[in-house]
Amino acid sequence: MEKMTKVLSHTDLDGVGTAIIIASLSAGDTQIEYGDYPNIDRRVNSFLDKADLSRYSNLFITDISVNEETAERLEAIHRSNSSLAIQLLDHHKTAQWLNKYDWAYVSTSHVKNTLTMDRYLSSGTSLALNHFEHELDVVIPNVVREFAEQVRRYDTWEWSDVYKDVLPKELNDLLYTIGREQFVATYTDLLNIQDGEDFDWFTSEHRTLLDQRQKEIEAYIKKKDEQLTVTDNNVGIIFAESHVSELGNEICNLH
Repeated sequence: MEKMTKVLSHTDLDGVGTAIIIASLSAGDTQIEYGDYPNIDRRVNSFLDKADLSRYSNLFITDISVNEETAERLEAIHRSNSSLAIQLLDHHKTAQWLNKYDWAYVSTSHVKNTLTMDRYLSSGTSLALNHFEHELDVVIPNVVREFAEQVRRYDTWEWSDVYKDVLPKELNDLLYTIGREQFVATYTDLLNIQDGEDFDWFTSEHRTLLDQRQKEIEAYIKKKDEQLTVTDNNVGIIFAESHVSELGNEICNLH
């Protein structure tokens, strides 16, 4: 029986994108589970407690970190010569202490030019792609590489600050419009196309949904801008229930 890959990842576009990348590049079945910082340690430990680890070849923890107690448990499994290969990949600076473990790789950036050592910001998705390409010697299809880059641009906000390209934002909008399960199914299928095949990032139905969502976001930002309170110290105060990233960025641009 072919062994499975287990992925425990963050719930945002970068975490979901990372899971999609791993599922697309891994051999055999991939089980994906998502968590946030309040519950990721519980989810990791639940998997270690309940799963038959002999049925799994790989455990990936991506775009999120674990606490010291969970890390020590993972370290014990790693040192026990278990057949389970553990790999944590994260790009958040607060997780860099985990680099003391062989199974963890935390980096906020990638080397852009080996001569000048210029760097660019990383994301969970870009770290996963690099891991498969450079550590596991997997050939990366062009569509997978492009998907990883679009997700990285959204997570680092370079889509707005550098590239002025709305595609990464539209991917994020679609995730929260159609839901995680449908988004994963859609893009896992898309990333399995052969190099050279024509493809569109969005179906006509997706495009209609995205246009509608953008109108809703613009109306929401207009409404919240009218509610903005500015203090004597030139500090703006606003309460938001949704679209926090887009709202904060646009309010800064407007004022």
